Amino acid sequence: MLTFLRKLRRSLIASGSARKYLLYAVGEVALVVIGILIALQINNWNEDRKSKNRLLSHYAELKEEINYDLRQIEEIIQSLEKIDGQGMYMRSFLNQEFTIRDTTRLKKAFLEAGYYVAFDASRMAYDNLVNSGDINMITNKKLTRLLGEFHNQGGWDKSVIAGYVRQTIEEYHHYRHTLTEPLMDRTYFTNSVMAADYPQHFDSTRVTLNDFSIDWKQVLSDDHYSVILDKLHTARLNQKMLYYKLKDDMISMIDILDIELNPE
Repeated sequence: MLTFLRKLRRSLIASGSARKYLLYAVGEVALVVIGILIALQINNWNEDRKSKNRLLSHYAELKEEINYDLRQIEEIIQSLEKIDGQGMYMRSFLNQEFTIRDTTRLKKAFLEAGYYVAFDASRMAYDNLVNSGDINMITNKKLTRLLGEFHNQGGWDKSVIAGYVRQTIEEYHHYRHTLTEPLMDRTYFTNSVMAADYPQHFDSTRVTLNDFSIDWKQVLSDDHYSVILDKLHTARLNQKMLYYKLKDDMISMIDILDIELNPE
């Protein structure tokens, strides 16, 4: 092509026709411009393809991370339901809805009602998305909003978990020790958790809950304990409400990511 154009240019120069040479020059410039535009378009296509593939990679990482968090929060919700059930068992006892028959069961409820479990979202995939600036490529506004809300550590709901819920549980723990024998809580935790996970290091039969006693009459007559227990129930309700919402949001994000990763 270049050889042909050079020969054509020499021919036009030799012919002495200024008009024909001018038309040739304009055509040559137009060809150069068209070539540049085509090259730019091809470059833009390549960049768009790379950006799209990079965003899809982010989506795959986000989906994997959110699926992991979903499994975690489902387990935590189950734990919260169990803990809340222990608290309700203690409330039934305080209401004298049954007589003391299974003191071991009652001791477990008394201790486990104050257990603390909390959820914290994984952030690696989301932080990679934000720090790379690729979050600006997301066109699905609902996904952007859900991701932002889910990973927002300063939200009001999360401040409730870190503040009111945790403070209430610590208050319960502190007061509970005034109604139990020393080392009772440590013994139960060691036997129920440490001995189960590390049986080679902890002997769950050496000391058990049966080696400790609680003055249940004092517990029944203690109005302060009753108030703290009710505060604990309210705190748990706030926590469960937040986690059920987070679970729904995670499912929504996974559904959106599935569509983005597998468009019809």
